[in-house]
Amino acid sequence: MNDSQRSNLRRHMLKILSDCAQYKLPLDTFFEHTRLSLTSTTRDEFETERKWLEGNNYIAGINPELGGPSKWKLTEDGKLALNP
Repeated sequence: MNDSQRSNLRRHMLKILSDCAQYKLPLDTFFEHTRLSLTSTTRDEFETERKWLEGNNYIAGINPELGGPSKWKLTEDGKLALNP
């Protein structure tokens, strides 16, 4: 994956979370939405870019109080990156 493809994937991932507004996506759902918009995306590519986005504070994983899988949301930094 080259830099342009990586940037495009990150932008798609931010857009997916942005489209969910206040709703948070479980990881598997987040991946499936990404794979549907960019059919060639592998799970490894998704995970690499998810970790990059999280590490740069563009997205955040929330652990539900009652247990269950983490759910993902767009942070304020992510909103700014998506709409400069």
